[in-house]
Amino acid sequence: MELRTRWGAHDVRRHGTGTKRFQHPAIGVLALAYESLDLAVEPAST
Repeated sequence: MELRTRWGAHDVRRHGTGTKRFQHPAIGVLALAYESLDLAVEPAST
């Protein structure tokens, strides 16, 4: 699906963990695991 179609559909979801698969022409299939990191913001001290 093209970016324009996805953007127009607002089909955006948050994924905390998972695996993305890519087909590289020279190497073949790459399976990359990912995990999000949420950073907590602390109030600035004055």
